[in-house]
Amino acid sequence: MAPADEQAPAGDYGLPIMSPSDAAPGNFYYEVVGADADRTVEQGTLQYQNTTDEYVIGLISEDTRYSLSLILPMNLSAGPLPLVPYNSGLFSKGPTIAINIGFRLFVADGGLIMFEDVGDTISGSFAFVAHDKEDPSQQELFLV
Repeated sequence: MAPADEQAPAGDYGLPIMSPSDAAPGNFYYEVVGADADRTVEQGTLQYQNTTDEYVIGLISEDTRYSLSLILPMNLSAGPLPLVPYNSGLFSKGPTIAINIGFRLFVADGGLIMFEDVGDTISGSFAFVAHDKEDPSQQELFLV
């Protein structure tokens, strides 16, 4: 995969130039920047937490400190999917993302997912900005 600092335009969010096809099925990679939580997460546990209305895909780091949830609509297709701000009051929350870092929950303010392939498997890349759900004044995170 190419380094994350190589950016391609994607609206207000730059998606890294990475080829999801470089990752083996079931593998993932993401970078967390900000809120004293800078970290590259490679591999870990892929977890399916789907509801009747949405796909919920968990990307959990090997040390379990980072647990990212992609909340996606059931009618996925290849191409860009803008993310909406996370709203815990709604039953159907997506498309959005939330990430637990230790005991802190960060929720998406907005972002973009670029799906390369949607079928029996899903591949693509994402970038989003998030804030601490308990303290929105906390430093934001940027994840790619």
